[in-house]
Amino acid sequence: MASRTDIANLALTRLEVETVDNIDTADGLAARTLKRAWDVQRDLALAAHPWNFATTWWRNLPAKPADQNPSPYHARAFDKPNDCLRVLRIGVDPRRGERFKVAEGLIVTNAAAPLTIYGIKRITDPGRYDTWFVEYFSARLAWTCGKPLNASEALRQAAKQDALRILSDAQSLDGQEGDPPQIFQDSFLEAREGGDWLE
Repeated sequence: MASRTDIANLALTRLEVETVDNIDTADGLAARTLKRAWDVQRDLALAAHPWNFATTWWRNLPAKPADQNPSPYHARAFDKPNDCLRVLRIGVDPRRGERFKVAEGLIVTNAAAPLTIYGIKRITDPGRYDTWFVEYFSARLAWTCGKPLNASEALRQAAKQDALRILSDAQSLDGQEGDPPQIFQDSFLEAREGGDWLE
């Protein structure tokens, strides 16, 4: 279980910069630089991949009034939850995924209300992060913060390459946890299986 300080120190180690005892109370250049970048880089890192620890459902979203729907091509608009960083799909059953678009911060679709969506949630507690995400997030922080911390370009590029490699590995491993995606819809199998995918 990682802490904010653990993640910060992983980033600083990548840059060969002295680590900190506590990122929340430290006030040196390294700590200030990391804290300025933290929230944005965390959200970008979370949104980069449907990490298993960060994906969830939001249910029973009410439709907006018709005059607040910005889309001329979709019947309804729904507020995107504040803690939803990325909508992955909408609807109850992934085999019948409804078409949608995110526009002006709203989810627009022809799906019926109330709406269920599946997506990536903003997770601020580092204790919930898995190992792959900790490594990826720390590499992103190192890549982003390297220049203001006067790290060499070689170290910054190494952090960037590490981030890309870690993300690729995590995508392969996360994909092995759960059922493989269904490539096509089979109404006969769907009728036989029945049930609610969300239960």
